Amino acid sequence: MLNKVKSRLFSGGKRNYRSVILVLGIILFFSSHLILLPVLAFAQYPGGSYDGYAMGEWEGTITPSPNENAGIRFDLDATTYGNQNDTTMTAPAVDDYIHIDVYAINVHNLDTYEFEVNYNQTQLSYIGANATNSITYEENLLTTNGGTAIDWMVDTSTPGVLSIAYTLAGTDTTEAPEGEGLIADIVFQILSTIGDSLTFGDVHFYDSFGVMDVITDKGTAIITPPGPNDYAGIRFDLDATTYGNQNQTSMDPPSIDDYIRVDVYAINVHNLDTYEFEVNYNQNQLEYITSTPTNPITYEGNILTSNGGEALGWMIDTSTSGVLSIAYTLAGTDTLEAPEGEGLI
Repeated sequence: MLNKVKSRLFSGGKRNYRSVILVLGIILFFSSHLILLPVLAFAQYPGGSYDGYAMGEWEGTITPSPNENAGIRFDLDATTYGNQNDTTMTAPAVDDYIHIDVYAINVHNLDTYEFEVNYNQTQLSYIGANATNSITYEENLLTTNGGTAIDWMVDTSTPGVLSIAYTLAGTDTTEAPEGEGLIADIVFQILSTIGDSLTFGDVHFYDSFGVMDVITDKGTAIITPPGPNDYAGIRFDLDATTYGNQNQTSMDPPSIDDYIRVDVYAINVHNLDTYEFEVNYNQNQLEYITSTPTNPITYEGNILTSNGGEALGWMIDTSTSGVLSIAYTLAGTDTLEAPEGEGLI
């Protein structure tokens, strides 16, 4: 797919300035001496490339290629406008979707780009790719100077390799962007929470004169496996007179000087050994009275002791106004005693 892009660019509307003829030499005889004079002849060459360097307009001077110092980066925070340089994330739950932005950096006179993203098909399933970000409405770098970009091309024919290419419609150097900007927004679906990395394969940037640079400054992105309780949560239950979490999160205000009980539950825990949490409350509305690790009305036990373990170190801190801090831990480190699932804390 990428070769098709280059073929179209340099055989059709875009001019090819890369024709170089090397004349091996001219043999002259002066007296009895043989002299070999190497000669370079340039045909049609107002700005081409040779071995990674661009040659100036006709005079034959050698200058650095326009994008030899450019780079390409992943940004895993696709919900925020602009490159946040976020390159690590915890793997979401299986079947969740992730947006990944790709940015070109330090570009000069950028006219066309093509790049490959390598990913593990056992961890990620490719869903789609766009030239712009549909969440933040960030536009593509190629159109930032008013130009029109065409031929958005996506190729997934090679397993585990996503190939993308895009080009400006013309060769107007005033439309070719400089600096940094978005070049793709990619969506994957999570197949496994083992975690993996994303890398770039071949990356080529072209300027308005057709000079191609092979980009070697390439970033990576890491998707790390979740911790044992990354998907755990904590909930209030305002029905403390009924055994178990009733998920009651609203109530009519009682009369002044009445008492209310609020149960707190941990959910989706795995191998839970210790917890600590804070409850924020309005001191103008509520006065803290007490807290216990179990429910004295329903006799519901604490989750930490649900597998026969002994919990200790019940700690309460009210030194910060309007903040109740609680902590509790198992006495040992026996994984058989550490609870799973949901329970009162």
